[in-house]
Amino acid sequence: MGPRKHSKLLDKKFGYRINKVENKLSQKYREYDLNERPDQKKKHFPGCEAWIGLDPGALQTPYSEIYRAFSFLKDEKVERIIDIGAGYGRVAFVMNAIFKDCEFIGYEIVKKRQVEGQRVFDHMLFDKSSLVNENVLTGEFELPEADVYFIYDFSESGDLDMILKHLDKMRERREFFLIAKGTRLASLMATKYTSYKKELEIKSQTDLTVYSSKFLAS
Repeated sequence: MGPRKHSKLLDKKFGYRINKVENKLSQKYREYDLNERPDQKKKHFPGCEAWIGLDPGALQTPYSEIYRAFSFLKDEKVERIIDIGAGYGRVAFVMNAIFKDCEFIGYEIVKKRQVEGQRVFDHMLFDKSSLVNENVLTGEFELPEADVYFIYDFSESGDLDMILKHLDKMRERREFFLIAKGTRLASLMATKYTSYKKELEIKSQTDLTVYSSKFLAS
């Protein structure tokens, strides 16, 4: 069974109604890959990408990849995990299986996804897990401290660079792990943020990599 099919079965088992939510979003908002025209539906967030119209199977990281990354970190002291661009919050399910006493905060820009994910969290009694409806690219947003940050290519390279700059400043205060998924993030980490230590690579359609924030000798 492939990772997307496996994840779809788990979504159903956990009670997610992802297809229903995504269909409603597509009826109201313009799909991410369509050029803007006056006769088309409006974009969800001007200047931001919400990936509306993307196949639900491609929208989120498969559970199996998250599990491999967290299993690699299972012996580390992890008290808080933050997911930027959390979608429906799959990361929290894997976290609750491996880091049982850990806190999870996921930030998701699309309100309907956040509401659905939080509904499932409440049903599963994940009392230390929360999804927050937040645009992390606004100047008012402050990134909390955490032991693990999970980020995928949720926007353009310039937006991702903004988040990585926040994390780079945080390195001066504490150590953490960064789990990054997607070609844009991989390019930024390889060309601009080269002092992170690459701890683990998981090859997939959009490779997932675990980095340590420890400064490497130049």
